[in-house]
Amino acid sequence: MEHITRSASRARGRDHGFTLVELLVVIVIIGILAAIAIPILVSQRRTALDAAVKSDLRNVAVVVEASRTEGDGTAEESTVRAEMRITRGTTVEVVRDGDAYCLRGWSDTGVGSNTWVSEAGGGIVRQSAATGCAGAAEFALP
Repeated sequence: MEHITRSASRARGRDHGFTLVELLVVIVIIGILAAIAIPILVSQRRTALDAAVKSDLRNVAVVVEASRTEGDGTAEESTVRAEMRITRGTTVEVVRDGDAYCLRGWSDTGVGSNTWVSEAGGGIVRQSAATGCAGAAEFALP
């Protein structure tokens, strides 16, 4: 009986856990997976922010046009503010250029999203040196 107890205690004594090499291999694998995943997640967030800005620009354009049609041809800030809810972290500026309106929109989150511009009949384009709203904003929707 004593012989069985000694061999059982010796078998348990050999099981010391993981070696340092095994732990380092697991840490390196987790680091590689994180290095692959983090840039992808940041890129997806930037894409989502840009999509939210473009959606807000389209919605504000509809409200501005409706406000201009119902009123005297100008977009009333109070009407647009009452009708429009902007995504949190997004800013949309309404710029009047003569009789036309131009909208600028961007995300305030600091993730590096783009500035987008919507001009009457021109759709939504990324702002560059060639495209953009001329003039100062008549009002902004945070």
